[in-house]
Amino acid sequence: MKRNCVSFKVSRNSFFAILFLIQLFLFTIPLFATEKSPLSPQKERHTVKIGYYPYPGYFDIDANDNKVGYGYEYLQNMLPFANWNFEYVGYDENIGWSATLKMLQDGEIDILSGIIKTPEREKMYTYSSEPFATAHTILTVKEGNVKYQIEDYANWNGIKVGMLTDNIRNISLEKYALSKGFTFIPVFTKTLANDHKH
Repeated sequence: MKRNCVSFKVSRNSFFAILFLIQLFLFTIPLFATEKSPLSPQKERHTVKIGYYPYPGYFDIDANDNKVGYGYEYLQNMLPFANWNFEYVGYDENIGWSATLKMLQDGEIDILSGIIKTPEREKMYTYSSEPFATAHTILTVKEGNVKYQIEDYANWNGIKVGMLTDNIRNISLEKYALSKGFTFIPVFTKTLANDHKH
């Protein structure tokens, strides 16, 4: 029995053009999937409570009542990579960093950023594998104050220093003062906003 076959004459350029279109079609299908597509089923988003304490330039509220600052923007940039919703908790003039740390200890919040890693804290908290910031501590004085000069530690004795309650940097300042041979008077506050009064 003889079979009837249909043959097509296809030029080499046409063959490669058709092959290219087939490959383009096959490899671009996933690009059209969305979160609501059957190819990518919608997962329920998990709400994560973030400790949000007053810290100018890091966690702040602008004149239009919008959350702003480096810490806020950093966390917001994580959202496309996680299936989370963020609920920011604790921003209040009476709730400072120490209070949000207590909220983390008590399980009222899930994440608190800006915690300096220490061996003691590593026993209590899980830290990210990579830090997202480097902290530096400096002493600043009111503009025009010439009494306190850099490295003139003899004149620093008795200087009043605004300090956050329960901040690990307080220990660093104590060690620094001891190593440089000056004394200081700590003026403790709960939030950085209050520090500007001293």
